[in-house]
Amino acid sequence: MVTKWLLRGLLVLTPLIALAEPGEQDAVLAVTRLDFTASDESSEPYPMQVYVYDGGLRIESGSGDEGYVYFDRAARQIYKIADQTQTATIYPAGSPPNEEALRAYLTGLEVESMAPDQQALPRVGDYETDALTLTANGVPCATAILAPELLKEVSNVLSEYLRVLAITSRQAITQRDRDEIEDCELAVDIVKPDWPLQAGFPVVLENFRGERRFLENYTADVPASPELFGVPEGYAIVEAAVSSVEEAAEPETAEPETAEPETAEPETAEPETAEPEAAEPEAAEPEAAEPEAAESG
Repeated sequence: MVTKWLLRGLLVLTPLIALAEPGEQDAVLAVTRLDFTASDESSEPYPMQVYVYDGGLRIESGSGDEGYVYFDRAARQIYKIADQTQTATIYPAGSPPNEEALRAYLTGLEVESMAPDQQALPRVGDYETDALTLTANGVPCATAILAPELLKEVSNVLSEYLRVLAITSRQAITQRDRDEIEDCELAVDIVKPDWPLQAGFPVVLENFRGERRFLENYTADVPASPELFGVPEGYAIVEAAVSSVEEAAEPETAEPETAEPETAEPETAEPETAEPEAAEPEAAEPEAAEPEAAESG
């Protein structure tokens, strides 16, 4: 194993992936481990590990005990593994994207990847870095500091993963109204999902959602069991079809429609019970008094 430290003074993160024992070297994969610090607007920084080899990748976040994401490069499928429910949700699934609707959504959208005015950037180990910005109609959507010569083979696998993930985004996004979708969402998720990897490996990556990924270090040639790159035995495969998104949305819009008559009925019933009380005020007063006496007794 060869560990490359990208920045000085950083702590080594404990590996979450089970490494092969010395006697199991004949049945192991040589993977590259990437250690990130990730954050977004709603969370504190947390560790993220990505394990990459020719056949795909595995992503773990936080403690890693809730599950992981597995990308099968040959099958071009992504599996989200949930250990608590022992399920593996597969992406993409269901009908192909509605390309005609998608073209209409992209009409008039200009997405560009551009280098800002060059400034002095730190070297990453032995590698020089560049800055890059992705814009949509002139509005910055994402920024990256990347190293053009760093981890080229790893970049190829990550790029394929992001392009496959974009198929699911393309399926789902046309289920929403265009005016609900930001131009930057289309630029980052649909038009150029792997934009920084075309120019180099992103050491620092930030986007319009407030998401940030910071590469702490990487380790090459980590021995790992092939069983860690796949769906665990006995887990149920669940398809994440676009139709499931529609079905989940329908009850939410239907519930207010059925609730409105239910709230309206008591409103019309209340005057009916109120009319006798107004018509017989004298008889109503003793009736109200009797329960009061009973309560005190």
